[in-house]
Amino acid sequence: MLFPNKNTDFFKINKIATAFLLLNFIGIILTLLYNDTVIIDMWEHLRASYLVSSGNIPYKDFFEHHHPALWYIFAPIISILPPNAVMIFYISRIISLICSLGTLYFIYLIIKCFLGGKKLFLPFILILCSFFPVWYVISAFKPETFAYPLYFAGIYFCFDYIQNSNLKSLIYCGILYVFAFLLIQTMIFNIALIGIIISILCYRKRKFWRDMFLASAIPLTILTGLALLLYKNDMLELYFQTNWLYNLKIKFGENLTIWYWLLQIILGLYAFVWCFIKKKSVYLKIIGILFISEIVMVFVFYKTSPHYLYPAFIYMSVLIANLAEDIKSRTLQHYVYAFLSMCLILNFLTIFIKNNQAKISEFEIINQSTDNTVLNINSQVMNIYGKSFSYYELFPINMSSIDICAFNKYPDYSLKNDISENKYTYLVFNTEKKLSLPACMIDHFTITTDTLKYYQKITPNLWIIKKEI
Repeated sequence: MLFPNKNTDFFKINKIATAFLLLNFIGIILTLLYNDTVIIDMWEHLRASYLVSSGNIPYKDFFEHHHPALWYIFAPIISILPPNAVMIFYISRIISLICSLGTLYFIYLIIKCFLGGKKLFLPFILILCSFFPVWYVISAFKPETFAYPLYFAGIYFCFDYIQNSNLKSLIYCGILYVFAFLLIQTMIFNIALIGIIISILCYRKRKFWRDMFLASAIPLTILTGLALLLYKNDMLELYFQTNWLYNLKIKFGENLTIWYWLLQIILGLYAFVWCFIKKKSVYLKIIGILFISEIVMVFVFYKTSPHYLYPAFIYMSVLIANLAEDIKSRTLQHYVYAFLSMCLILNFLTIFIKNNQAKISEFEIINQSTDNTVLNINSQVMNIYGKSFSYYELFPINMSSIDICAFNKYPDYSLKNDISENKYTYLVFNTEKKLSLPACMIDHFTITTDTLKYYQKITPNLWIIKKEI
């Protein structure tokens, strides 16, 4: 066992484990408040929520490539809160953190009921927190954060259906998954894989296909209704272009090395093979398959920014926690604690390498007045408030590539003309940061001195229009 007492469970943990849990919790809170790990998506979704609260229609009035459910959920909140952007930013992260606790609760239920009992939840948590990206992703204001509780609740009901052939569980699974999909479209790949797994395991069961048909009725009704609504408003083709064709064409993220978590990844892969060799439960094997598929999907669809690996970290931690149950050597247990201690130290050091104060200060400056107009050229920070002057105002460098690289349906966007014509109060642009552009866009978005002649630089990422203009 990972812990000295064989009977250790979620409610009876030893002092060392308690200390680890407390330190990890402190680290997560400090990361939320202090570390510069703000994912660009957080600014983007706050801005989109404000635009929706102001009566703008996604895809039609402003370009976006995500599903809009989160914006419609948060729009009423942002409309009743005072216009304090920093406060709204932290409120959104706290709400996201609470939502992530829901994700962990359903993972606890899965482990308790299907993956070895609740005694394994504690090692799962400690292993999961050894990955620094987990410290900031669980409070990230992103659609995935709100979709994960639904997704893992769906896995719980999926496992219950496999075990007990309970039709209600399959119906709950379908409803949860359709709402997870409405939050983030990439969930379709995870949901499809789980559907294939259920079909392979259960196709011989009596009434299985009837159960699948009944469980699909509500999700298909909801999706059909939404598709008809989009069609009625002449937005169906636009939705398909922005949410699917565009996302498949453009890869986001940064080139990421996996060396930071090499040991955990090796252990995860070993645990995946181990659960098949040792003929472990079918549920643990499913987790292993989901782990491998998640790694493959991340490297196919993204440039593997760390936050995209969060589900893989979850599956990996479940696998390693089950593997750790077989550890008998007390010496090996001490090595495990030494490794977790090293990860804890490195994570705390990472928090203080670069703080978020400069970025938060810039965020506060551009949101001082709702009359400010801001153009986010390379999105170091983004404004919440202010009118939208351009269809491509969210990430113009990347977003307008839907025209240049794909469809050429909308009026050509010129960054130079946009700046010259609209005279934005602020430009968010770091001239020292190399822009990552598709080859077809390099000439289109060259930032010249002439383009910036109306502005003066006031911070590394912020330019303000000159007073004489």
